[in-house]
Amino acid sequence: GSYSGFQSNFVFLPKIGYSVGQGRHRWGASYTKGYRTAGVSINRQRATAVEYDPEFTDNYELSYKYMNPSFQFSANLFYIQWKDQQVQIQLSNNFYDTQVENAARSNLLGGEVETRFLLTSNQKINFGVGFTQTEFEDFETLSENYDGNEFPYAPQFTGRLSHILNLTEDLQFLTVFRYLEKSYNNAEN
Repeated sequence: GSYSGFQSNFVFLPKIGYSVGQGRHRWGASYTKGYRTAGVSINRQRATAVEYDPEFTDNYELSYKYMNPSFQFSANLFYIQWKDQQVQIQLSNNFYDTQVENAARSNLLGGEVETRFLLTSNQKINFGVGFTQTEFEDFETLSENYDGNEFPYAPQFTGRLSHILNLTEDLQFLTVFRYLEKSYNNAEN
């Protein structure tokens, strides 16, 4: 069918940060407000259009970085509080019976550590480890209660090891090994 209409809104998204450095050390703290627009989800099994609300996040982060020519170290801790997170849910065992719904409240807590070593003038090694803990705090639909469940596709532990070889000034050879811990592929867990 046809659609005509106009809808607008005003969204204020502040970003506040502060960092301080002393020698090769740097500490930082930041707050940002995030936003994702509302939309329409199509449930292909039921042939219905389902509207969902905009999503907002409050993002808090603390960071530390140490730098010298042959070694770098960085770490950060973060906490994200969601309001009306947009989540795809499965309504039945049918693959096409999915739609996006809003989780009233949810959160993510985590941290990352990364190091970089300069082996030679043309070789570097990077190593990083990450941890996240996710939870739907208030997410109930007509068919199911997801309170206490983890986010889909959110492994608790991740890892990355990479080797960079600069063959010439314009050509690099990069090898990457990644680790992703098991995670759920749906909100039902």
